Amino acid sequence: SVSDETGAQGAAEYTLPLVSARVAPPEPVQATGDWPVDLLVAALGELGYVPDADNTIVDAGGAKLKYTKYGAWFGSPYGAYDCAFVAYCLEAAGIGEDELPRAATAADWIGVLGDLYRPAGEYEPKHGDLVFFLRDWQAGPMARVGIVTHVWDETISAIEGTPAGVVDKSYRRTSPRIAGYVDMTEACALSRAEADAEAAEAGGETETEVAEADIPAAYWENMTVNTRYDGVPLRDAPGGAVTYMIPKAGTALELTGRAGVIDGVAWYMAEAAGCQGVVRFDALDIDVPPEPHYGRTLGRNVTVRAEMDTESELLAQYDESGVVLQVTDRLRGPDKYVWFQVVVDGALGYIRGDLFEPFKESGEAMAQEAVAPDRELYAQYGAMGVVLTYRDAALVPDGAQLVLAPDGEALAASVVVDGDAAPAPEGLTSVELVRPDLIFED
Repeated sequence: SVSDETGAQGAAEYTLPLVSARVAPPEPVQATGDWPVDLLVAALGELGYVPDADNTIVDAGGAKLKYTKYGAWFGSPYGAYDCAFVAYCLEAAGIGEDELPRAATAADWIGVLGDLYRPAGEYEPKHGDLVFFLRDWQAGPMARVGIVTHVWDETISAIEGTPAGVVDKSYRRTSPRIAGYVDMTEACALSRAEADAEAAEAGGETETEVAEADIPAAYWENMTVNTRYDGVPLRDAPGGAVTYMIPKAGTALELTGRAGVIDGVAWYMAEAAGCQGVVRFDALDIDVPPEPHYGRTLGRNVTVRAEMDTESELLAQYDESGVVLQVTDRLRGPDKYVWFQVVVDGALGYIRGDLFEPFKESGEAMAQEAVAPDRELYAQYGAMGVVLTYRDAALVPDGAQLVLAPDGEALAASVVVDGDAAPAPEGLTSVELVRPDLIFED
């Protein structure tokens, strides 16, 4: 109640909305470990969100401020939420605050990013980068931040948290309103390098790569499949640069061949919107044909589990790739991975989809033709180990050994039989480097 100077009194009641401090955390995306891709998948999933018009407050200047889940999660439920939105997507993408710092305003965020921030005139933006905007067309105060979704010759588009909602807006690349970017590809690489350095210092394992060639064709080659989620990247090579971002789940792709296996994940050649590139196996919706059908394990130390869970009972473990198993079903596990149901010693088990590849042909004959396990030759030179894998053990000469020797700045690998160098047998399916930062030539 209040009184004026004449003593007259008045009173009124107002009901103010209460916001619980217990705000649900972001739903994590199925992370690939590629920050720009994971961040875009998280952001595209939020496209179309609008602030709650039924939950508002009025600030000191009389402006009505709407509630957003991003601001509430970030500690400021009402008002501008561009930074909160990007931080929310980073969290959903599995990018921790210790890996990429956050801040409540765009200006403060640039201050804590350090060398990761690149002024607009000194950097070529890429999909999945953070983009910072000025408040006006001159070099005014920093206004907001967004996430780059597409890059063309003259324009970019970015997802932002705006007063109207989460939208995808386009800008001229030369616009003076664009202040700068954060190179998320570089940020990801720096984070991995730090993690590898810490693992090496602690005596742990660092990341490895497997490159395969001449692998039996999978049954889904030269057929049309659909993308499994929003924001599937088409790349120029396995793990390479993004050439096109496929925006929507369910987009049809024509697969034309196998591109290889990186870190146990198969990649396939495809085309979308006139762009050619490669796409990850686990980004595609693929069905298994009617049984009986067979496939082969990919990589070493592949496990078959009693349930679609890597912590469930171990039914079998295969130390060599190329072990042939009968496939009875393809399922989506609770971890959102594809799992194949296979027959192991008369029982049914489950093998994760990125560790197994069905054959194009089906029938009992396929199982009888491909039962021979792979043969591997292994050698080590200093801190580096190399494994050569052959699909047909009969192609490898008896007594063959793999020998590594320095060749200038590279490391040469050769197959030696009884002390004499021999040409590499046909049928080589993979080369594995324990230290991927060291290169050898065969």
